[in-house]
Amino acid sequence: MKSTRSILILCFIIFHSGNILAQNQEILIPYRINDQWGFSSYSKEIVIPISYDSVTVFSDYNYLEKPIATVYINKLCGIINTNNKPIIPILYNSIEKPSGMIQYNSNRLIVSKNGKYGLIDYSNKVIIPIEYDTLMAKDNINIEGYDYLASKENSGYLFNENGKGKLLEKKEYKKKESIRMALAWPDQEEENVPEPPEIKLNSELIEKNKTNLDSIGIRTFGYKEDLVEIYLSDKVGVCSKQDLETGNLTDFISPIYDEVVDVFIDWDKKPTFFLMRRSGKLTIVDLKGKEYITPKYSEYETWTKYYFKPKEGDKVGYINLKENFEIPPIYESIKPIRTFNIDIYKVTYNGQIGYVNQYNVQYFENN
Repeated sequence: MKSTRSILILCFIIFHSGNILAQNQEILIPYRINDQWGFSSYSKEIVIPISYDSVTVFSDYNYLEKPIATVYINKLCGIINTNNKPIIPILYNSIEKPSGMIQYNSNRLIVSKNGKYGLIDYSNKVIIPIEYDTLMAKDNINIEGYDYLASKENSGYLFNENGKGKLLEKKEYKKKESIRMALAWPDQEEENVPEPPEIKLNSELIEKNKTNLDSIGIRTFGYKEDLVEIYLSDKVGVCSKQDLETGNLTDFISPIYDEVVDVFIDWDKKPTFFLMRRSGKLTIVDLKGKEYITPKYSEYETWTKYYFKPKEGDKVGYINLKENFEIPPIYESIKPIRTFNIDIYKVTYNGQIGYVNQYNVQYFENN
């Protein structure tokens, strides 16, 4: 019985590892050698030759619902699939998906060539001739797609998705353009929120909580101002006014910090995480006092409850709080990008663009 269980566990591990390996083999990451680009597997084996001037990551958020990437040669671009086969030939100065206030994955692409714009589909069929000075998508609530506004030689045009168009008077074109660029939102009545009860900063309240504090600050947090700074021996923490009133301080940020640097307000307008400084170093703390990063950095670029970007001088890194990994601050810039259902990180390193994974494996090299 014991032997059978061991065999089953071993089979599960082999199967699970095989799945991960297969998944990693399917992942293609932009890979740069000097100034040329191609794509490699997750394990850095070159899959698509290093032959492009620039590339984007593969994305399946498109009409085809398959991974495709934009590639560039000699200031012209096209679209390829994961087999390096052209979906759109490298003929255009720019290619972009139409975008309005409502997002659709339509079978249309706005392209430009020699300073003129037009519309094609994913088979490279021309829908609107590439001869207009401007071309932009315009929401049409009656269809799952867009109309298109174009201009040429001081004249405006309105096209449907099939390329059928009409000339617009200048006044009508300007009106439709302004509607396309903005939405009119109805006036919203202000929410009638009762004023927070005023806290009594008296000796009785301090006496009630004397094991946890020796003074109460005037700085409050939250839409209803229901959290307040507390102090003990010149160190600061945070707790709720309600807990102060009851004298029941259980879940709170202990006054062991030098400073409350910043606060993260959640979607429901409640403060949930605080950026605190302890012994000169930064950490993120929740309202139960749990620290999510080791306090070892003095500066930061940005942060949320999901990530923290530490800085050292002019270099920046990335700490993922949810998955608990850290990319050290050695880059001029860093930004997560989704591809093949994983996050990779677009970085600037010594003035050049590159990509790294969560383990800081670098998909670039300079010979």
